[in-house]
Amino acid sequence: MNFLFITKTSWKEPPRARHQLARSLAKKNHQVVFVAMSSLGIPRCSQTQVEENILLVQPFWFMNPKLLYRIPIANELFQMWLFQNLSRKYEDFNVINFDPSASLLYRYLPNYVFYCNDDFTDKKRAKFFISQSYFKMTQKIVARKANFCVAVSAYLKEQIAQYNPNTHLILTAAGKVREGSVFPQEKSDIINAVYVGWLSKINIKWVLSLARNPKIRITLIGPANVSQSKSFAGVDNIELRGELVGEELFCALDKADVCLAPYEFGRDTNEVYTVPNKFWLYLSCGKPVVTARINRLHPFPSKMVYQSNDCIEFENNVIGAVEEDTRELFDKRKRFIKNNDWSTRVDELLSHY
Repeated sequence: MNFLFITKTSWKEPPRARHQLARSLAKKNHQVVFVAMSSLGIPRCSQTQVEENILLVQPFWFMNPKLLYRIPIANELFQMWLFQNLSRKYEDFNVINFDPSASLLYRYLPNYVFYCNDDFTDKKRAKFFISQSYFKMTQKIVARKANFCVAVSAYLKEQIAQYNPNTHLILTAAGKVREGSVFPQEKSDIINAVYVGWLSKINIKWVLSLARNPKIRITLIGPANVSQSKSFAGVDNIELRGELVGEELFCALDKADVCLAPYEFGRDTNEVYTVPNKFWLYLSCGKPVVTARINRLHPFPSKMVYQSNDCIEFENNVIGAVEEDTRELFDKRKRFIKNNDWSTRVDELLSHY
């Protein structure tokens, strides 16, 4: 089968659902044309063969893309130009649309699937009230006109199913099992705890409380602004590593005894999250996950994800997860990931065609 991906994503970003899905389809010998987020320039489309069976289409347009998608008239002019061009070459392709603002797609490429991988209508995500209202309107059109829809969380499925009852839950997945990760021969007196992700999402009080235990060393990996960095300044057993990718990231995770998700309680933990992407990353390295309580967390086998209601329980879970960890549990997590990789998700997706 041939697939055309409509995205608001750069191909060079850290791998997200659309990148992982594209690569897994390509590995199964499907042809994928990946349409990236526009770049500033004279209107045109460049093409690059980025990987086997994956062709990157890079559109250029007059306006900065971050503004383009938030200004209705500009966005619709861009869509008319882009989709008309794409329809001439890829009319017979199976279209998977990740862009909730692509409200004119149905006029040019009507046989498409809407793949909703984020809560784009959330006010934090939309940034401005006008943008939020615009995305709510366009997402409704995109969902209604789709042949079927896919959502990556139970919450998103409920939202999209209001507009298209033919909506299916397909969770995100692990990129791959970390084969180089091994269970330590001996347990150390010091617990290495690692967090990967935006520091803006973590409960700083919980992390600082955990750091009061001198036997726990905390590594925070991910983007942080000045104020977030200052929160941890002078704490000897907290290390900020910034953004890490590829082998450097996996090497940091290999040294972890336990991985963290100390979210601030709020709408995300109460309603939105089903399985945060970082959980797949952590488990793919064989590590136990200690998290703030997520009300709608997808069920996991025992000894994989430990939920916490407060900072005391969070610390106890960190210690307990490491104390009861074994080589058998380490291998069990990796086996679980092998049955929840992107190849499995591709099979789920294709079953709906």
